Amino acid sequence: MNKKYIVGIIGALLIIMFAITAAVSIRPNIQNFERVDLIQFDESIDVVGYRTIYTMEKLIDYLLNKPGGYMSNDKLPPFIMLDDITSWEKGAISVLRENSIAIRRHFTRSVGAQSLEDKDAVGAQVNINIDNESWMFPSVEGWLWSDGKYVVARNHYANLVKRLIDDNPDDGNFYARATSFSDALDAYNRILGSLSQRLSASVGGINLPSTTNDRSASEAKVTSVSEYITPWAELDDVFWEAQGAVWALEELFDALEYDFYTVLKDKNAVLTVRQIREELKMAQAVVLSPMILNNTNIYGLTGNHSLILANYISRASATMIDLKKLIDNG
Repeated sequence: MNKKYIVGIIGALLIIMFAITAAVSIRPNIQNFERVDLIQFDESIDVVGYRTIYTMEKLIDYLLNKPGGYMSNDKLPPFIMLDDITSWEKGAISVLRENSIAIRRHFTRSVGAQSLEDKDAVGAQVNINIDNESWMFPSVEGWLWSDGKYVVARNHYANLVKRLIDDNPDDGNFYARATSFSDALDAYNRILGSLSQRLSASVGGINLPSTTNDRSASEAKVTSVSEYITPWAELDDVFWEAQGAVWALEELFDALEYDFYTVLKDKNAVLTVRQIREELKMAQAVVLSPMILNNTNIYGLTGNHSLILANYISRASATMIDLKKLIDNG
């Protein structure tokens, strides 16, 4: 075959691959620099819990069916090379897993340790908890002859939505309590705290022993003051993992504000929730740079995208701490 034809074919394949990767790399809430609402609620349904459970269903559905589909478990090019998207998916899944635990343990159980768990809340939590990179035995997305684990989790939430809004008062419920919301906030904030630390570690930091200033505390292994830094090669993945987490959290807080509005209003905490949402929105602004820039020096020659994102996340985390105080003591 003529060398010109070979070069032309290779060039065409590269262009097609570039076009595909560009098309599937657009974040869900950013199109042409404008935010786009992903979830459309049925405004005629005014049932406590409907928006939170429906949001979980739709977020999982989006991860599975977005342009390019779910990519974290892909084994072939070009999708296997899209590490930014797979990191973004990982961050989103981490939030959905924590919220699935809150739904199972707190939101769908009546008061008391002896209360029964909701069958769909249990099924969803168990299935979404599998390895996000699993492609076979079990599969995240499934095959022609069987549903994947995340598909099963989505279907459980879809079924829970139906049970919440039907006319049977004894089958399916959602309890919007202050204590439940407070417990969920702890889980959300642990995710934000970890991400903020890993992003800030682009310039290094110091780890103090966790038992400092607690004379009665003990630990299995004696630790001392140590330095830590997120390796330069990993910061890009951490950045996009954080982007996925704040995306999922912001979508969930929109629903949680609605479902827990009575509790939040009673605790004078509605504006605090909205402030958290604003910080999470700002964290998802369009990245104009063709690559994520991260200096190992705080005041380097270029900007540090990781520190900027860590700032927004830290502000959201601090506001979430204030929110928990209001919920617990307001």
